[in-house]
Amino acid sequence: MKRLAVLTVFVAVALVPLSADIAVTVGSRQAGLVVKDTRFEPGLQLASELRLGLGGSVDLAGTGEIQIDGGASIGTVGASGSPAGVVYRGLATRALWMAGALVGGTGRGLAVTVVGSLASYELSTLVAVHGEVEIAALWTTEIARRLSIRWSVPVSYQFRDDLQYGVGLGLRADLRVEISAQ
Repeated sequence: MKRLAVLTVFVAVALVPLSADIAVTVGSRQAGLVVKDTRFEPGLQLASELRLGLGGSVDLAGTGEIQIDGGASIGTVGASGSPAGVVYRGLATRALWMAGALVGGTGRGLAVTVVGSLASYELSTLVAVHGEVEIAALWTTEIARRLSIRWSVPVSYQFRDDLQYGVGLGLRADLRVEISAQ
């Protein structure tokens, strides 16, 4: 019975006319991060990021598309204090990222991004590697047939050894140029 169900799904998916595109993405994110060390009060840090990516999309028979992108980014996180007078050091980051998005026919959707960062702390020789997961609501503004701006509001969580938590909320704008693969 299970094999019949899998075969039915496979045949149904195979019959859906799919089209694929390759895309280049250039983007920027501005975010506020609430960070907390186990010993001190939370602090607010402001982050900026520039990124470049390459990916693709698969059209789901006019009902939407699945977009997969990956790339590299550079960024800064400004130093910030907490009410107790503790300074959270700023960071310079270099990262690799991978994102998947499900975008409906209206241009709205949901994206999930996984990031691996190499961070250098300001005024020190400390370097750290940490991960980050980002979930974002997104909407697309089409500029031309294959040129669009994808706006998103990402909520992120950083997995850092030096913090109890690092949670961010931001605004991202990605310029996306699609190149037909057909």
